[in-house]
Amino acid sequence: MDESQENKDFELLSAYVDGEATSEERALIEKDAKLMKRAQELKSLSDGIGQIVKNDPSTKATHI
Repeated sequence: MDESQENKDFELLSAYVDGEATSEERALIEKDAKLMKRAQELKSLSDGIGQIVKNDPSTKATHI
């Protein structure tokens, strides 16, 4: 796969994970096992980044 196709796939996957993909784009991803796996990985990463870390005084003191 060339870099141009990888960029297109990433844009498509990003739209899918963000809930911004069209019904045609969703269908394209959902029928392709490799794209679905990458979408799930991207969603998992996005969910992990989005988690709030508790800001307790000891943690704050350790990191400042």
